[in-house]
Amino acid sequence: MQRSSPYRFLFVSAPFSGIEVFFRNLLKVLQGRTDIETTWEWIDYQPKEFIARLPIVAKNWSLKGGLVGRSRIRRLERAGRIFDAVLFNHLLPLLFLRDFQRRVPTVLSLDTTPTMIHGFDPWYVGKRSRFPSPLEIPKRLLVRQSYMACRYILPWTNLVGESLQRNYGIPREKLKVLPPGIELSRWNPPATTRKKRKGDPINVLFVGGEFLRKGGDLVLAASRKKELQECTFHIVTHEPVGPAGPNVRIHPDIGPNEDELKRLYAEADIFVLPTKADFAPTIAVCEAMAMRLPIITTRVGGLEEVVRDGESGFVVPSGDADLLTERIQTLVNSPAMRRRFGDRGRAIVEERFNLTKTAEQIVTLLCAAADGGHVHGRTTAREERQ
Repeated sequence: MQRSSPYRFLFVSAPFSGIEVFFRNLLKVLQGRTDIETTWEWIDYQPKEFIARLPIVAKNWSLKGGLVGRSRIRRLERAGRIFDAVLFNHLLPLLFLRDFQRRVPTVLSLDTTPTMIHGFDPWYVGKRSRFPSPLEIPKRLLVRQSYMACRYILPWTNLVGESLQRNYGIPREKLKVLPPGIELSRWNPPATTRKKRKGDPINVLFVGGEFLRKGGDLVLAASRKKELQECTFHIVTHEPVGPAGPNVRIHPDIGPNEDELKRLYAEADIFVLPTKADFAPTIAVCEAMAMRLPIITTRVGGLEEVVRDGESGFVVPSGDADLLTERIQTLVNSPAMRRRFGDRGRAIVEERFNLTKTAEQIVTLLCAAADGGHVHGRTTAREERQ
């Protein structure tokens, strides 16, 4: 039976780097659709709510994100807003919304799990105590309950899906692996961009807001190698870099989707992201692949699912500066390999990381969730309106 009115969907975002960039890009793609009405709620790093400034809450993102998310959604409902389904782009904003999840079908887009994050201490959660916190068990139970209450979970990679099943007992039928996408029309290089003249330097590009976590120090180390002195290294980051040689250019003030960032991608010959802690696919890697750049990255957080070693780039062990240098030199010395890897990377992005396709799949799943009828014995918002 055809609907007489558009679906009403709520989208809730957490403020974490590539996760937020993905959601803001998704908003642009979904604008103008007449078959859905969308409401977007953005939780920033410093929420204005009084509860977010309480000392015990302000220092704990699980509490802050969860309590602010609950407060925002309650405010929307008090204002009379009714939703057929909701998409969260992170676990934290829905931690304290069990009653809401019983009434409104929930879809969760997920780049990682708490168990995977703890595997990257101290990059994400700081130094942990030798002794488990007494809150660890109830927190784990709360996380699992939030997962189980979702109609669908959309892990970005198979690695995340495996963690959900193994560490939290989430049934396979709830899981739909769906990576984030990028706007391919924005990240599309001119056909003649990288036709080098003899003697032109090779441009090596690194993009990572968190310089050390993303392996920027390893890129600097490579830039000092004698065999790479003729290369120009471009480093896009918001964090202090430290002493750099004459062949290094630092770009500290470039934000996501800016024209200057696109120019650097277009003028680059090689993209490197020797990250030490990450969860695939990073937006930067997808953008670089879309711009037909050969990629060098690490076997971290599922990135090997995105960059195919020897096919669209090289995947090296995390922390191996010597092998990183060797792989950069290999690409410097082989224009044909750079073109072959770049072309294959573009094809992979068109197939798997196209935001237009991703957005369509998300809308399809939200519609399916909205039309699913009863959730945990309660009626959906759509049924209540009817």
